[in-house]
Amino acid sequence: FASAFFQMQGCCDNGMSTPSPSICDICPDAPILANHSYDDSGKSDPCGDVAVYCALKPDDCGGCSSLQANFPTSGCCGERGTAGTCDICAGSAVNDNVSYVDEDSGDMVRCGDAIAYCQDDPERCSGCAYASALLSVRGCCDNGVTSS
Repeated sequence: FASAFFQMQGCCDNGMSTPSPSICDICPDAPILANHSYDDSGKSDPCGDVAVYCALKPDDCGGCSSLQANFPTSGCCGERGTAGTCDICAGSAVNDNVSYVDEDSGDMVRCGDAIAYCQDDPERCSGCAYASALLSVRGCCDNGVTSS
């Protein structure tokens, strides 16, 4: 599943383009529990991987309306009503000194800086749920979710 995410991000030379900028908030008013498991059709994937993929490509996952109705019941979304209190790592420790390459600028970004930036104003990062999932798969949260 992670390979599909990286292909969409342009990390693989296979002709797949970066997804459109419209992002579906699949856990409205709740954080994504990136280290939990999402079970579908006998397969189990980390919620963070599924959330990033489906937030970026909602039509591949049944459409945004369907995701917003069903994903919160999957065990992948935290407690609702936490809008305005963005906990990017959903209770896990922050890996402050881990860095990743920003796809837009090509610059190295320190996780501690990215998390502080997104928690301060989650909408700058396409919402708390999306930022939580994306920064988790980048290794910014000590929750067992990694991109490899």
